Amino acid sequence: MKIILLLSILFFISFSPIYCDSKNSDVFTDLPPAEIKNNDDIDPQGNCKGYVDKHCKAVKPGEAELADCLNSIIIKSDVDNSVIEVDDACREEVYQYFIQRNSNLNKNVPLARACKTDVSTYCNNTWFFSSIEPSDYLLSCLKDNRDHLANLCKKEVSKLLMESAWDIRSDPILFRSCEEDVKSHCDKVPRGGGRVQGCLRDHTLELSWECREQLNIQEAQSDGSLPLSARLYSKCLNDKRNFCADTRPGSARAKDCLEMHMHDPNFSSECRVELENALARRAADFRLDSRLQTDCADDIERVCAFYSDESVDGLEGLSTGSGDVETYASITNCLQDFVDDLSSASCKARVQTYLSLSSQDIRFNSRLADACFEDRRKHCADVQPGSARVIRCLSDKRDKLSNDCRARLFDEEVRFGSNIDFLQPLKDACTSELTKFCRDIPHGQARAIRCLQEHQFDRDFGSNCRKEVASYERRASSDFRLNHRLAAACQNDALNLCAETCDIAGGQLCMGAVLRCLTDRREALTDGTCRKEVDYFLKMEVNDYRNDVLLAAACRNDVDKFCSKVETGEGRVHECLRKNRSGLSPACRREEILLEEQEAESVELRPSLLKQCAKERKAFCANVSTGRARVFRCLADSSGDPDFGEVCRNAVRDIVQRRQANWRLDPALRRACKDDVAEMCADIDSTLNGKSAAEINTTSLEGGVYRCLMNQYENLDGGCQRELSRASHMALTLYAADGILTNVCSSDVKSRCESKRPNIAQQPGEVLGCLEQVYAEEEKAKAKDASKKKKNNKGSSSSSKNNNYMNANCSLLVALAEPPSTQRNFDAYLSTAYAVSQLASSIESSTGFQLTERDRAGNATGVTLTGWSALLGLTAALTVFIYALVVVGRKYIFPFLGVHMPKAMVAAGSGGKYTMLVVKKKASSAGGGGGGMSQITNLMQ
Repeated sequence: MKIILLLSILFFISFSPIYCDSKNSDVFTDLPPAEIKNNDDIDPQGNCKGYVDKHCKAVKPGEAELADCLNSIIIKSDVDNSVIEVDDACREEVYQYFIQRNSNLNKNVPLARACKTDVSTYCNNTWFFSSIEPSDYLLSCLKDNRDHLANLCKKEVSKLLMESAWDIRSDPILFRSCEEDVKSHCDKVPRGGGRVQGCLRDHTLELSWECREQLNIQEAQSDGSLPLSARLYSKCLNDKRNFCADTRPGSARAKDCLEMHMHDPNFSSECRVELENALARRAADFRLDSRLQTDCADDIERVCAFYSDESVDGLEGLSTGSGDVETYASITNCLQDFVDDLSSASCKARVQTYLSLSSQDIRFNSRLADACFEDRRKHCADVQPGSARVIRCLSDKRDKLSNDCRARLFDEEVRFGSNIDFLQPLKDACTSELTKFCRDIPHGQARAIRCLQEHQFDRDFGSNCRKEVASYERRASSDFRLNHRLAAACQNDALNLCAETCDIAGGQLCMGAVLRCLTDRREALTDGTCRKEVDYFLKMEVNDYRNDVLLAAACRNDVDKFCSKVETGEGRVHECLRKNRSGLSPACRREEILLEEQEAESVELRPSLLKQCAKERKAFCANVSTGRARVFRCLADSSGDPDFGEVCRNAVRDIVQRRQANWRLDPALRRACKDDVAEMCADIDSTLNGKSAAEINTTSLEGGVYRCLMNQYENLDGGCQRELSRASHMALTLYAADGILTNVCSSDVKSRCESKRPNIAQQPGEVLGCLEQVYAEEEKAKAKDASKKKKNNKGSSSSSKNNNYMNANCSLLVALAEPPSTQRNFDAYLSTAYAVSQLASSIESSTGFQLTERDRAGNATGVTLTGWSALLGLTAALTVFIYALVVVGRKYIFPFLGVHMPKAMVAAGSGGKYTMLVVKKKASSAGGGGGGMSQITNLMQ
């Protein structure tokens, strides 16, 4: 027994030198030789003996095998101390081992052996970096070239990065750079677990430049692997297991997976916060994203060369940290500004990701965050970041923001408007609608946004999505540049036509001024795509009054007063305001009139009419193109059809009545009569452009211009006459007793039409037919009365008693209401037929005989039997008169003049034709001169 005990003691004594004896290592000749103790491993009999015996018993000591085993146990404890807990003494012993080992790479025997060749290949320039400690240079060089190293060397460098990530002291360069900052801000923070680095990042704005740069370099070097980001790994391990269990390690795939799921319902808040903080740092410094740096290397040199060359030597300088933070942020912003110009698809996709992130959280948008730092603290301090909440808060407080913040916010909103992926609240609210209605629509160029707009009033469209679409439209209507599609299409037209409205080139905020200019000058737009986008904007305006910035401001109080309970959308608020137009403020009334004139151009701008007349438009006007009120005219002309719906008929009738009040609401009439109104009715017309609300002449909004044109009918241009007749015809076709124009006929309709057919006014065209018949009969009676008066009371000034004729104003309206297809009577005023008609009228007045048939306007349209008889009599009398002239001429006048007149003036020619023969005249000779003859031959054949 004693022998066995003695042998055991001798064995222990002989074995113990393995952990106590030392040797030297000088693999890297540029570094001092290192003394290696315990065969480059931790002492198994030290403070960690209990953990070694329990958890690392199978590990053979030497070359950090035991230290690595203990370090993995400490990491597990940091992640979840309920699984295992390591006391501070053991922790500190392990930390100190790695701190000492990494202070000189010759002390790290496995790394020195594995990386000797790679150091010669990639890091053999210590002479060039004489100002940097050789050990620091080799350490940084191996980390920066990790992707190019041999596998064994890469493995050892990755272990070194892991040690540095979990304890700041294991990275000698980082620790030296941040030592004073640690003392100032994180002195009481426990070492290990990446806690000190996390604390320093929480105080980023207060750190020294050197510390902040070294922190960023370490984060960039650890970007590809989740465990190399100690605090992120600690807080997100459970989420990785829940959401990314099947994700392969490396190439930042785990981080991408976590970011993809960070807004999922069961995702932990502590991991989400850590991810958002990391994203914010990456957005401000592109070096922290290794893939962005790699994928965009060529595009950075090509597109963002100004920034990359400004203060650093290309990408190499950027990766080593020679430069400034503003340069790195500028490169990120440059890539985002010129995303459409990037040549690399992988780079473009990566930049699009950052654009999307910058639209969700102000922390991911360095320019906006910097410009609005004080404004955010002042106005949105209590708003939690994420889901664009802070950005929306700033937008809502726009009037209170500083100039720099307001300008930067506007620029960012312009950029966000190009893609629904950059409008997080809209995208989140419309997830199902995007799938249901816009599955195959690309998100870029605002195409998916337009798709949602076009479907927002569909039956299956969600209310939350509709609300967000409405919110987007209001913002897009506040300045034309926020409407991505319109701004792109109308850039040239806006500069050419609206430069005086707003300093577009100078970046002035234009609010609704340019949009108003483009809509007012729609006919002058040169780009067809621009015209389409302006038309679509008009649809947005008529659907929701809030999309017209100027109108919304003018009508805010009126809406509160009259329409506070009216649901917005589909033009309902506009309808409410117009029903109360008599009580509107002058400014609001003016804006509604202007918009109403725009609406008159196309049925597409009348949402309620579109809804009420959908079937009728399909049945009667399917082939009629939109614009210039063509579809509406078709509906009005078809409204008398038995299959025409009553709801649509009433809607059309209401619009016709509204047209009677304001002549400008009839586009065809407005174009045809513009010059005539300016010449003859200028004192009545209200040309709203350039006039204040108080200057509006309400007479023109109560049919005054119509009445003026009717009274000046004979002086109007032919085109204006035709359109005025058409408008009168339409007004009487869709008769309303209280219509502004048709009310002059209400008593006549009641006494002459409704007395026989009480419901006559309900059927379009019936009242007009009735009045036409009455008018025609009265015109005959008037002619007969005039004839009797002339015959029986010649020379008397007394007139016969009025036989209860139609109201004079009604007669005028009926006279003008020719069917739209009949143009003969309008042209008659400009032809010889008018003179003949006037002559016949004079004869009728003198003789009392009715020679012609006349229409409702009194124009001659045919000849009566009496007229034909009179015409034959006149012809006979004219023949006798001509014959008498010939006889007298032959017998007396021609001989007197010396003209020889043949007996036969006209002789038969060949083929039954008649030829006027030669007329000869003898000429007297003078002074012995020869005779002359004038002759006219074959004048008519």
